[in-house]
Amino acid sequence: MRVIADHRRARYYQNLVIVAVSLGFGVLSIASSDFFSGFPEWATMILHSGIVTATASALLLNVFFNVLGAARRRRSEPAPTD
Repeated sequence: MRVIADHRRARYYQNLVIVAVSLGFGVLSIASSDFFSGFPEWATMILHSGIVTATASALLLNVFFNVLGAARRRRSEPAPTD
C-alpha cells in the first residue's frame, strides 16, 4: 500500500509542477511584454500570448513527465519473475 501511495504522491507533485510552471510562463508573457523581444519575430508572435505559452509549456511538461518519465520508469523496473 505504501508503494502505491508514494507513487500517487509523486504523480501529484509532478502535476503541481506542471501547473505552476505553466501559469508562470503564462503570467510572464503578460506581466513583461518585452521578455520575448529577443526571440525571432515568428516566435515572438506566438509567445506574446499568455494562453499560448501556458498551454505549450503544459503540453511539453506533460510529455516530459508522463510519457518520457513513464518509459524510463518501465525500463528501470525489474522484470517480473514467475
